[in-house]
Amino acid sequence: EFFGQLGGFNEALITGEDYDLCQKVRQLNGKVVNNPLLKVVHFGYPQTVYEFIKREQWHGIGDSESLRALFASKVALASLVFCLLHVLFLGALLSLSVTYVLASFLGLVTLLMISALRKYRGKPVKIIAMNSLVFYFYFFGRTMSLKHLFSRKK
Repeated sequence: EFFGQLGGFNEALITGEDYDLCQKVRQLNGKVVNNPLLKVVHFGYPQTVYEFIKREQWHGIGDSESLRALFASKVALASLVFCLLHVLFLGALLSLSVTYVLASFLGLVTLLMISALRKYRGKPVKIIAMNSLVFYFYFFGRTMSLKHLFSRKK
């Protein structure tokens, strides 16, 4: 009944229908709970790093629907920081500035480590370190999705 009041899933969305539905639940003072007894199946789970990047590029399309969506998404903002740090790193390399190369590299490592720490809080250091690398490819894919913001037909 409540699902009907929410209007169901927004079929106009390419990705993020579940997130959108949760936002509508919260707006109507509903409660979103995690039920570990429910099983979710994602068909086409990525088997390679390339497939993972492509999937995250697709998942990020919703964040690049508009500037409003972009600035409302912590992931999209982190992806912008990820991109900026790469631009700074490349600029520092070209200018042969060791200080700026190190600063931008440390900024990137910090972003990846903070992301992994937030996601895997309380897990062993090895898990956090390995997932920092995974976050590199995650943000790479999400950064690639931002091209949709600029390539949409007006």
